[in-house]
Amino acid sequence: MLRSRISWEAPRPGRFTIDDWEIDLPKTALVVVDMQRGYTNPEMGVGPGLEKDFPDIHRYYYSAIGERVLPGIKRLLAFARSCGLEAIYTRTGLQLPEGRDVAPWSWRAFQAHSSVSNLFPKDSPDYQVVPDIAPLPHELMVDKNTTSPFPSTALDQLLRNMGV
Repeated sequence: MLRSRISWEAPRPGRFTIDDWEIDLPKTALVVVDMQRGYTNPEMGVGPGLEKDFPDIHRYYYSAIGERVLPGIKRLLAFARSCGLEAIYTRTGLQLPEGRDVAPWSWRAFQAHSSVSNLFPKDSPDYQVVPDIAPLPHELMVDKNTTSPFPSTALDQLLRNMGV
């Protein structure tokens, strides 16, 4: 077992505070969710539409991605790989070119009312994982067409099969 200590202070001491936890390495995986170029590069994917419709959110979002999110994921991946943990990735987007695989009430409905396009075809540059944190050849990639990887993929079964 690996024992670690969480280094943050709870905003309200005593409420929902996790002070420390144990990680059972053989039953643990790191899941990197939707860290695709279309979500992380301000000039691709959702970036141009977000900048046009919501410039303040655009500035905050891409600042956070570059300064905190991607560096944090790099550190987590380095830790996970050094401990022999499974690293599993998800990507979201269109599996069929016309988007017939995406529920009409989800992404398609959102896109009809916004210039922010988050419907990335699976072979597009927007769909690809950020190169700096891309999976290694032996790491699992799960493609999905919903926000959660559980209802539209076999991720739950894959994790169980892997003993996670």
